[in-house]
Amino acid sequence: MNEVQMDAAAQLARAERLGAEARRGGRWYVRYMLVFGVASFAMAAVFAFVDGKTAVFVTMPLWIAFVVAISVWSATRKVGMRGFGTLHGMVMLGWTLAWVGTVVGSNWMPDVWQWWIGGGVAMAAIAFAGAGVAHRRSRG
Repeated sequence: MNEVQMDAAAQLARAERLGAEARRGGRWYVRYMLVFGVASFAMAAVFAFVDGKTAVFVTMPLWIAFVVAISVWSATRKVGMRGFGTLHGMVMLGWTLAWVGTVVGSNWMPDVWQWWIGGGVAMAAIAFAGAGVAHRRSRG
């Protein structure tokens, strides 16, 4: 091998190492989505088993604090993954639709705890699906 070929091989090896490191660096989003899914289910479960006003006055401030905390934490992550913006946008859109559907539907099914649990499962499933996609993309 001549000097140019050795330099090219070294650069390709370096690019491969950096790519693998970047993919591994995106694993934080898997944890983010798993925690978000569990918290979403927990929030819906509170609405299922606690009267509505108490649930709103207790759960919503806690939910807002949780969202702010994980948002600040995620802003400190240095590495994203390929397609992060699209993935996060789609997960949040699906989650929002599930939440709105659960809240609106509860007007027609007042005091039906199964409705809230079903909504919680839907919200968590969407977050877990996002975690699955992020896991596949971050394998390195």
